[in-house]
Amino acid sequence: MRTVAQLANVDPPRTQVVALLGASRGTGEVIVGDGGLAVTRFRPGQPPTVVFAQAALADLTPAALRSLAAHELAHVIGRARGSAAARYVWLLGYLLLMLIGLVLSVAALAAAPRLAGPAALATMLAAVAFLALQVAFDRREEIAADRFSITLTRDLAAAAELMGFYEEHLARPAPRGRLGGLRARFEQRWFATHPAHAVRLEAMRRHLVDQPSE
Repeated sequence: MRTVAQLANVDPPRTQVVALLGASRGTGEVIVGDGGLAVTRFRPGQPPTVVFAQAALADLTPAALRSLAAHELAHVIGRARGSAAARYVWLLGYLLLMLIGLVLSVAALAAAPRLAGPAALATMLAAVAFLALQVAFDRREEIAADRFSITLTRDLAAAAELMGFYEEHLARPAPRGRLGGLRARFEQRWFATHPAHAVRLEAMRRHLVDQPSE
């Protein structure tokens, strides 16, 4: 983390190493958690802390570990540059939307029962659309962190190793049957906060082409 922070000309964040992030998902000799290899934790009144799972230090090459650290550093810098109000605008907006929908549904039920169903349906559709928009912004943030990482490390092979580790040890098993496959694609398309690994690698590759080293 100190290495990538020096490259970015910023102070390194606090770091911590834990045995697992999330529930255990062991695969052979590599013991990982379903929470991933690293996460950046932001707590009110405290500096951000990048928490690494033990598997990241034990099973990644130094180059892949630098790629992971640079990605998490991007989240630290992004949060530091963002306003405090913006961090909660989505949650407050969502709660306000649900409150307005609930009030309208109750009012419709009391004044015109025939409109209660459409009002509730409209509220549900608006909530789903709101969440989908949030997912889109989350994916954009992940791609931005990937681009920041590849700008610092200039090592696409290390990024590919990191993505490959996720695919091998952390990706959910492909569901059986056509219906299961359709459901998995639907969830990835509309609800996954991280883009597919192939998409992330391609975005980093294009970024390297568009931003050649000086």
